[in-house]
Amino acid sequence: KKNISKFQWSCSNKTYIEKICKFYSNISDSKFTIIRHSNIYGYNDKFDTNKGHFIGSAIKKIFDLKKKNITVFGSGKEKRDFLFIDDLINFLEKSIKHQKNKYDIFNCTYGKSYSIKDVLKKLIKLSKVNKTIKFDKKAKNLNVNILVKSNKARKDLNWKPKVKLDDGLKLTLNWFKNNEKFL
Repeated sequence: KKNISKFQWSCSNKTYIEKICKFYSNISDSKFTIIRHSNIYGYNDKFDTNKGHFIGSAIKKIFDLKKKNITVFGSGKEKRDFLFIDDLINFLEKSIKHQKNKYDIFNCTYGKSYSIKDVLKKLIKLSKVNKTIKFDKKAKNLNVNILVKSNKARKDLNWKPKVKLDDGLKLTLNWFKNNEKFL
């Protein structure tokens, strides 16, 4: 058995599933849409400091009053593309209504990347909580910048994201504050 990373395993599984969907689209009347989305955030995210997505995890850390610092993996210079959940839902609705082919692949992204450090600074400022950011450069981290364009979705589905990062972060923070006791 080869020694492959979880990232490589995940990519090979995704490719396999895409091929299975294409196969079934050719032998059935079912429509298949492959969605390659960027980092999703928003309401009902997994606000968990160990298993959550970056923004959900960061929000949980910001409101942890027992800690003065927020520690994150990497240097903070890594860039990611973040898409608000409402934009993903809008994409799904458009793909259901407007996809012409029985099988298609779309990127569903905001189309702009932000550094981890900049997003953390925005979250701290918006939350009005006094925290210091610390970066654990020795921790295991995916040290790549991620930016993917959604040109095909814009053209074929007439879709584009509407929620700007700052607005989405405000909505997510407000949702968290109103629902934290239930999480």
